[in-house]
Amino acid sequence: SIRAVTVTKMSILSHGDLLKLKRWNTPTIYNGWEQITSSDAAADCFNIEETRDFMPAMGPMIGYAVTLVIKPSDPTTKAKNPDDLKKYLEYVAGVSGP
Repeated sequence: SIRAVTVTKMSILSHGDLLKLKRWNTPTIYNGWEQITSSDAAADCFNIEETRDFMPAMGPMIGYAVTLVIKPSDPTTKAKNPDDLKKYLEYVAGVSGP
């Protein structure tokens, strides 16, 4: 089984709450988030690359992201955990959502 590392406690929003968030665009959600966190947006959250929606007709998407850390230059990681890639792919395939 996958060894999960919890960095922060995350509350799972109900489907109804996610649909409520879908009514707002990303800049609006970000502006609200910025007001209630202690994050320094100028240092932590600034993207200088253009962001473009290639399928605007599909509308906004809501949900949760699955993230990971990859260490391709560390040969000891693969030696210590040879089945991690297979376990990771099985985990991602088993996560519900879009």
